[in-house]
Amino acid sequence: MLTITQINYIRELYFLEGKTYAQISGMTGKNYRTVKRYIEMDDFNEQKHKASRPNKTDELRPIIRGW
Repeated sequence: MLTITQINYIRELYFLEGKTYAQISGMTGKNYRTVKRYIEMDDFNEQKHKASRPNKTDELRPIIRGW
């Protein structure tokens, strides 16, 4: 995760100075995909949630409680 200062610098290079992803990647030393992700990101407060999976022991709990 980059700091807000780093993200703003990357976005300024792209939007204000017209640099390409590859140029920004070379200048900052960050991966091309990282640069692209932060340039294309609109909402920085977005939380990604993992899909909840059922617990493996849920099937066995009633049997164990019965003992």
